[in-house]
Amino acid sequence: MDHLLDLARQQLEQAKNALTKIGLRYTELDPFVMGVGVGVPFGPADYVVISVSGGGNESMLNLTSGVLQDLPQDPLKVLSICNGLTRDNPTFPHFLHDAEAGWAVLVQHRALASVLYDVPGMMQVIVENLPVIARQSREQLTAAGVTGRPYDWNATEANRLLIRSLM
Repeated sequence: MDHLLDLARQQLEQAKNALTKIGLRYTELDPFVMGVGVGVPFGPADYVVISVSGGGNESMLNLTSGVLQDLPQDPLKVLSICNGLTRDNPTFPHFLHDAEAGWAVLVQHRALASVLYDVPGMMQVIVENLPVIARQSREQLTAAGVTGRPYDWNATEANRLLIRSLM
């Protein structure tokens, strides 16, 4: 089964090279059965997970930041806010990720890896702005009465966000 991630690992190596070229540091995350990734920290609750899915989607990079996790299960309100956030900034779509482990709101940009490598400035703008967008969205959700917990920059939560970014 490990061989299914070989192409994803190769793509992640290119992503890490691109991050290094634009001056961003990253931390390796534990591989998951569906893909691999790294975390790019910007602060205690501000980071981006860059992930690559195995099994045929290796040409795409997922750039993901967590907005809120451990949400109460009130999907209509959360989905309405996510739709508004995405409508106002479609470059950074927001979505409700539901799982047995709990509900979360994520913001994610998916792009062809080759485009991000060919235009390093674009990659830098996306990676550096995702945590800012996540923070602003967290504030809007909280102001609307949505309770949840921000993601923290630590190995456990970054690996959890990696898994969510691939599903």
